[in-house]
Amino acid sequence: MNTDVAERVGRLLRAKKESISVAEGTTGGLINASLQSAERASRFVTCGISIYSIKGGKGLLPVEVRRQLGGTENYRNGEVYMKSKETFARVMAEYMKSQVGTSWAVAESGATTVNSLPQQMRDTLTNGFTVVGVARPDGQVLTFTKVSTHNDRLKNMEEFTTYALEALEQCILSYEASKL
Repeated sequence: MNTDVAERVGRLLRAKKESISVAEGTTGGLINASLQSAERASRFVTCGISIYSIKGGKGLLPVEVRRQLGGTENYRNGEVYMKSKETFARVMAEYMKSQVGTSWAVAESGATTVNSLPQQMRDTLTNGFTVVGVARPDGQVLTFTKVSTHNDRLKNMEEFTTYALEALEQCILSYEASKL
């Protein structure tokens, strides 16, 4: 867990009396756990969910959200799969922010390793990747993508968590600066 970045994010949100919700996939709850580890986290962290599979999404998400996310058709090839993860990050950030009523939301999805993906996807995806979506107070959702240099699952989970927290921090800072 990257507690340094989480502490900085926490200070920024607490200073503005803003809140955040989290939806994540490949990081397996580490983004939410990092934020919850920050000082006085209950003042800004509202909730978090981890959805790791299509089956998990079916159990938690309303039909209209599941339709936006798609299903097994996203496994045709690596390019389509990666694009579906961008859609997940954007849609889930919007969904969490609106349903929970937080100022901000961060969502993450991707693949920590390509080793378990079908061969047709490994032809274009050679390493793990993450896509992060950040929903801002004004409703805009920004997405960020990072492709790893390796396929070490645990290392990628940690690196992707740090990447998501850093993207969130930069979004908060740039949003505040744009209002000056």
